[in-house]
Amino acid sequence: MKRTIKLIKGWLLPLMIVLSIGSFPNVFAQDQTVNVSTPEEFVAAINDASKNIIYVDADMDLSGAGVLEVSGRTIDLGGNTIYANNFSLFFEGTDVTIKNGTFHANGGSYALFVGDEGGSDRVVVEDITMVGGINVYNSTDVTLRNVHITGVQYYAVWCDENAHVTIESGYFTSPGAAVLGMSKTETDLIIKGGTFEANNHPLVLSETLASGEPKFGSPIISAGSFDTAEANQYMADGATSMEDENGHIIICDHRQTEIRNEKPASCIEDGYSGDLYCALCHTLLQSGKQILASGHHFDTLWHHDESNHWHECVCKEKRDVAAHTFEWIIDRDASETQTGIKHGECRICAYRTADVEFAFDASGEENEDPDISDKEDGITTDQNHPNDTKNPIKDTPSTANGYQTGIWVISLLLAGAILTAITGKEKKKDQ
Repeated sequence: MKRTIKLIKGWLLPLMIVLSIGSFPNVFAQDQTVNVSTPEEFVAAINDASKNIIYVDADMDLSGAGVLEVSGRTIDLGGNTIYANNFSLFFEGTDVTIKNGTFHANGGSYALFVGDEGGSDRVVVEDITMVGGINVYNSTDVTLRNVHITGVQYYAVWCDENAHVTIESGYFTSPGAAVLGMSKTETDLIIKGGTFEANNHPLVLSETLASGEPKFGSPIISAGSFDTAEANQYMADGATSMEDENGHIIICDHRQTEIRNEKPASCIEDGYSGDLYCALCHTLLQSGKQILASGHHFDTLWHHDESNHWHECVCKEKRDVAAHTFEWIIDRDASETQTGIKHGECRICAYRTADVEFAFDASGEENEDPDISDKEDGITTDQNHPNDTKNPIKDTPSTANGYQTGIWVISLLLAGAILTAITGKEKKKDQ
């Protein structure tokens, strides 16, 4: 039976590990990076499902590459440039990141196309420069972060049908029809930050149908800097607008705030609750209030050092400062075979001095005086430093004590002589 249990233990754990690895391969999977420097290598890497990080080592022209399915991929341009003719290169997929480089439209309208008939979701474009606009189509969640886009013929950002785009930060301009353009059909453009320069061109493509209905969609601006007051038409609910010293319109919803000029009150000085500022546009949103000094609050515990004890406030102010009042505490009685141990302890705060040894007193008398500053057992403590037990002062034996000891010794010798004499006489009688 014991041998069977050992065998089970021997193969059961390895088997469980193998089954776990087979059941959860994603847990043990690692990112696979591939470096590419030619269009052929780039397309081959896209078609290789095992490669999820594609690092571009050189500039390349991907004109005619068509629709590339890039789900789960990170495409890092490595500071290089991808060129592509208009409507000849499309990226679509889910959970995609495109970053760190430049897309160039080769003179066309759009440098980067995101989304196609297959649909896209959760696409992040960050740290990208574009010469030509970005065209987003049939994509439910596209984020533009720290991008620099210069439109060429039409728009810096065009949101086609079923495009849902959020601009977080970057720079956007276009000398074409407008900086921003939106289809009317199921399209959203949320602007949460960035700098937008229309340069006397329209900020947003706008046209009204004969029916009076707008032909194109409109963005919702929560925050950003604009060189035209047109931006005020598209402000989100709760956002505010102001003009800076350069005449630019600053729109902000103050979604990020911070406290400035805060000062806590102390026991004796007033404080200040601090002013509420927007961390994005630095607008003062609410002034703070004075906080009155709290006054001293002394605790009930005794604090002490080697000489004194006192009550203390949180600000370290002291009250009821007084010198210790010590008494001896016997920790171990002295005997003929060992010394005793005692220490001084303050009656008020229980501060304890270092231990002191004392000798056995054959007379059995004990010093009843509790003040450790008095002499006891041949040890005295400096009256000004009652806890100074490291260097006790030894009592010098008095003359009276020496005289009594001498008499006792002489009496003992005399008694011995008398006893010897009597014993000698008795022996002679016996003889």
